[in-house]
Order: sequence, then structure tokens, then C-alpha cells
Amino acid sequence: MIETINEIVKYGLERYPGDDFLERDLEKQLVKLHLLAIDLGEYSDDTEYGHFDIRKLYPNVRSHVSSNFKDFGFYHAVVDIKAVANDPTLVIGDAIDDLSDIIYDLLEVKRRIDYNSKEDAWTFFHEIYHIHTKHHLINLIKYLSN
Repeated sequence: MIETINEIVKYGLERYPGDDFLERDLEKQLVKLHLLAIDLGEYSDDTEYGHFDIRKLYPNVRSHVSSNFKDFGFYHAVVDIKAVANDPTLVIGDAIDDLSDIIYDLLEVKRRIDYNSKEDAWTFFHEIYHIHTKHHLINLIKYLSN
């Protein structure tokens, strides 16, 4: 899974000017991450580790994402796709924000592997994926598919 994480976070850490295949490559990695997340077992690490702010460690993620994906923009998303009997409630999403948030979550996983433990990293990933990352990932995959 770490290889897939590395392939995704690179878009927030470096600039890739003129690469015509970034969106296709990103979409493949996002789908791969989703499949890996579905298969990831549950981990447990009850150790208390220090807190840090990942956004302060990597302040340029959003600007790198904006530079690498110049065509990314806003989109509509339906709040509850299962409520077909009602008129849909639309919200505005932001592809740059989606990818930036995914990258920040994955950078946190990498940092936890390096400084805490693999168990802590996978425990964090399992939790953050289901309450935060998955939402951004699914919306971004849908955005890339249109």
C-alpha cells in the first residue's frame, strides 16, 4: 500500500510541468488506494504518541496540486444519492481541495509509519479513510471520470 500512497502524495510534494498523463495516472492510483483500503484489515495501537500539524510540515501541498492539475475546478455533488424520492440536494465540491485533503491524510499515514509504528499508521488510515478520505476520493474519481 505504501507504494500507492507514495504515487499519490508526490503530486502535492513536487511540480510535474507538462505531463499529459497526470490525471490518468492519478485516477489509477486513487482506484488502487480504494481497493487496498477495502481489503485492509483492522489494526490496533493504543500507544499515545505526540501530536503535530501535518499542514505546517508540508505547507505547499495545495499550490503543488493546483500547479500540477491546472484544469481542476469546482463540481456539483449530490448530498444523499440514495434519496431518489426527493429532489436532490446539491453541494459544490472542489477537486483541488479533494486531492489536497487526500494527500494530507496520506502524509499523516507516512509520518506515523516513520515515527510511530506501522500499527498506528494503519489504525489511523482505517479510521480517517472511512470518516474523511473516502468521501474526497470517491468525489475526485467521479470528477476525473467526467
